[in-house]
Amino acid sequence: MLEVKIGSASFSLSLPDWMTATSDSWLSDHQVLVGGLIGFTGVCVSVFSTAWLQSRARKSERLHRANSIRVALSAELREIKGSWVSLIEDVKNESISDTQCAHMDRERYDSIFVSMRSDIGFLTEEEVSAVVEAYSAYGSGYGALQLFSVKYSHPTHFKLDVASATLASVVLEKCEEKVSAAIQLLEKNTE
Repeated sequence: MLEVKIGSASFSLSLPDWMTATSDSWLSDHQVLVGGLIGFTGVCVSVFSTAWLQSRARKSERLHRANSIRVALSAELREIKGSWVSLIEDVKNESISDTQCAHMDRERYDSIFVSMRSDIGFLTEEEVSAVVEAYSAYGSGYGALQLFSVKYSHPTHFKLDVASATLASVVLEKCEEKVSAAIQLLEKNTE
């Protein structure tokens, strides 16, 4: 039987025979060892739990970053798609006459992609492939607009006559498929 007194409270502990075989001297002889084991175990638990919590925090941060990139790229790709759709629809509906020209904004809509290229590794391989294909298609579509535009186009817009608008819409329609596929994939994977 071991008597323990803490402040004004005291209580008795009944220890196994192997601990009391040498009477009261075993615990007093090995109290440094017992204290060390308890302390070391506490330190190990603390270190491992801190590492686990930090790992979860990093994983959460990576997930948040990937979602932010998905949302930003998806918004920019929707802007690109929207800028093309009106020309494609005008050509399909024969809204452009021989005396009229179609106008497309010369501004490039890839500033978000350009600024986030170093962070694209946060996305899945499938997303990276779809995004790169979409922006490559965008570059092709933009090049087609430059190629097909009337010789003396406005500095802020591409000016396309009926024949040029028809050719450009065929190219843009093919490019729009890749852009739409990337938008769909990014939005599906956004958590």
